Amino acid sequence: LAWFKKNLQHFPQLSITYVDGRIHTLDMAASQLRNLPRNTVMLLGIWRIDNRGITYMNNSVYAFSEANPLLPMFSMTSTAIGYWAIGGYVPQYEGV
Repeated sequence: LAWFKKNLQHFPQLSITYVDGRIHTLDMAASQLRNLPRNTVMLLGIWRIDNRGITYMNNSVYAFSEANPLLPMFSMTSTAIGYWAIGGYVPQYEGV
């Protein structure tokens, strides 16, 4: 996230909305996604634990995709690639 925020300084024309599990519950995040402007794209990192300490596995992706099914989404963790994400990155973890 720090790298992302640092590099966004090169693109001042972009408006960024963060949906962060440290701040939001899953319901709050889904509501925020429902109300995004039409010219929005999503870059998904990972959403596993919300601000109440509730753990989510794949159900967070389903909640997000149902909240805004037309929202173009790119995955940074391979999450949702193949059914919601229109592209992304599949990291390779050595020794795992």
